[in-house]
Amino acid sequence: MALLSDRLADSGQREAAADMQRQLVEARQRVLGPEHPATQNSMAVLISRLAKLKWHEDAVHMAQQLLAARQRMPGPDDPKTLDSMALLSDRLADSGQREAAADMTRQVVEARQRVLGPEHPDTLATTNNLSNRLAALGQHEAATDMVRQTLEAQQRVLGPEHPNTLRSMNNLSNRLAELGQHKAAVDMARQALEARQRALGPDHPETLESMANFSRCLAKAKQQDAAVDMARQAMEARQRVLGPENPDTLDSMFNLSRRLAEQGQHKAAVDMARH
Repeated sequence: MALLSDRLADSGQREAAADMQRQLVEARQRVLGPEHPATQNSMAVLISRLAKLKWHEDAVHMAQQLLAARQRMPGPDDPKTLDSMALLSDRLADSGQREAAADMTRQVVEARQRVLGPEHPDTLATTNNLSNRLAALGQHEAATDMVRQTLEAQQRVLGPEHPNTLRSMNNLSNRLAELGQHKAAVDMARQALEARQRALGPDHPETLESMANFSRCLAKAKQQDAAVDMARQAMEARQRVLGPENPDTLDSMFNLSRRLAEQGQHKAAVDMARH
């Protein structure tokens, strides 16, 4: 059943894959019990399947069940339990429950600081996520301070071109833009893009994410021509690498349409929006 669920997902049959995965979870709960590692692993996969379908309420419910089971076994401070707390915070954020997501993420940070230490990679990754949660609540100064501290620690502990470090650089550029510090935001976004091009390669999905982010920072800084050019590059690269129907590709088309409109090219913007 697990293999069939994987194959269905690989072939793009997401609803069938989620249905098969749900049957697997129910069978393992019945035969092995909810606290067996195989059952819990199947639940984690099901949560991923549900999230990709944007069935957020179901994903949150399943994530809550998984966290409750792991708190009983293997226990509240086990790394897998902390992973489940982080997973629940992500699903809460997806469902628009911003305050609950921020509260859960804060609990994960505190637990990982206590169990793993304040500079463990997982702890630092979670503080980066908490910065995003705070930004979503409009707490931009606190969010910026948090991601800047996280970035400094990651540069020291992981190195300047570690993927987690680069994620924090990307996020810091967004936080600076939200504070209106547009020159600093553009500079940081450019650094993040160049570092990802070196460390991950020009066609890596996270490099393409940085291209899109750089375009947005340029637009907020009123550098419209450069913003349009970068948005077009991001769209074309995603079409080539990810395919024309990928959600990130479609997002890039929407962003290019916005950039064209901001530049005054309204007919081109409308044409792009219609594709």
